Amino acid sequence: TAFVHGGSRLLLGASFGEPCGRSLRLAPVQATGCPGPFLVLEELKPTKRMPKRQIKRRRGKYFVFEDGEWHQISKDKVMLPPSGDPKELMDQIYDSRKAGQFLKFVGSAMETPVFNADHAATTVTVLAAEKKHLDAAKIAELQSHPTIAALAAKGQELFESDQDMDLWGVASALRGLALYRQDLPALRDALVPSLTKRAVDSADDMLSRQVADVVWACAQMYEDHLPLATDLLPKFAGLNRVRAVQAYLKKKAPEQYGLMEKSFLKLKKERPDIKAWLPDFQ
Repeated sequence: TAFVHGGSRLLLGASFGEPCGRSLRLAPVQATGCPGPFLVLEELKPTKRMPKRQIKRRRGKYFVFEDGEWHQISKDKVMLPPSGDPKELMDQIYDSRKAGQFLKFVGSAMETPVFNADHAATTVTVLAAEKKHLDAAKIAELQSHPTIAALAAKGQELFESDQDMDLWGVASALRGLALYRQDLPALRDALVPSLTKRAVDSADDMLSRQVADVVWACAQMYEDHLPLATDLLPKFAGLNRVRAVQAYLKKKAPEQYGLMEKSFLKLKKERPDIKAWLPDFQ
């Protein structure tokens, strides 16, 4: 075994101080940074990094990362306590969806001090991604779930606060609420006004995909929330801005290009009063 101590290197055999006949690879003293206590060579090796996500699913089986290793666990034991680190908590929100523990986990996460506006927006986004898997019975269950009521209250509080929020979250949350506009009206009514204000304030900084999501959300929900049409849409009415968004989406995101085109056509047909300043979509 090789030891490093006080600027010197020692080769030890079966017992302390016994010469060793084998040629061993020694760790340089510089590896310790400064002279100090004895260090076994293995102790100088870098430790295994903790994976970003602590839950994974492989072929329908769930695994949790504990004590430096992945261990298989049953589905009902997948949920871990919410992390106190904002980035890890974001990963956990996504992971809880895979494990079928989404609403239960988010209900716990909202009670932690690190749960912020971006987490609330991500929660709405994950809900939107799940909608295609929900039948009428599951929608009814979702409507009465206490986590949805808690999300409406917590999300409204966070979105109305002055804390920073990612523009991706603003756009994707509006799109998610538009998907549930008829199924979760209480959640929609609680969150759309504050998200609309944030979108109005940051419209000039939005990327093309975000603009497409917001315009589609406006077209779906303006009847229930008129500021979407009167305050937010004019922000995207400039001809040069729309042309730039069109050019990008047509080449890079044809699906969103189609959604935005349909949104403008819908608005022009249903809202003659704003038709004059809505540009043609080419």
